[in-house]
Amino acid sequence: MRMIVRSSIIRLFDGRELSLGLVLIEMQGHYDRTSTGEMIMKKLFAVAILGVTLCLTGLVISGEAQAQRFVDNGNGTVTDTQTGLMWTKNANPIGKRNWYDAMAGCNAFSISGIGGWRLPSKDELVALYHAMQGGHPFTGVQSSYYWSSTSCANSADCAWSVCMFGGFAQASVKTDVYHVWPVRSGQ
Repeated sequence: MRMIVRSSIIRLFDGRELSLGLVLIEMQGHYDRTSTGEMIMKKLFAVAILGVTLCLTGLVISGEAQAQRFVDNGNGTVTDTQTGLMWTKNANPIGKRNWYDAMAGCNAFSISGIGGWRLPSKDELVALYHAMQGGHPFTGVQSSYYWSSTSCANSADCAWSVCMFGGFAQASVKTDVYHVWPVRSGQ
């Protein structure tokens, strides 16, 4: 049996470095001294230890990264450190509206003296849904559809809405009424 130790350094999105160590155990059987069953058990044990180590390392990394993904700015806004977008902490600050009123409502929206809000794109909402699965500081997230600013390519009367229960998008008639979640470029 011999042990090989390898380490790598991973640079996280916020510039910090994380050192990961990986221990590989190579077992060579000497069948004249060790039974086949005992050799198999040793190999399985080594694989199990390696698997547990890798799983725990992955949990630590993903937990740290997720904890720093969203920053509550303390003024009713939350910054997504991965995309640089700023969202309202309240996921439904102007209620349900049709698409036209949602676009106008976001453009006129202000919170804590901060303006420059807009309706998010379909891709931004879908990405936000997936990022929120590891935890988030938002309040009032509705398990239903939110308007996006993305119009349908084949119909001027339709735009995409995103379900915050499943993260999928659907084409919706712009006169339908859905929730509205303003976003802006962070600074």
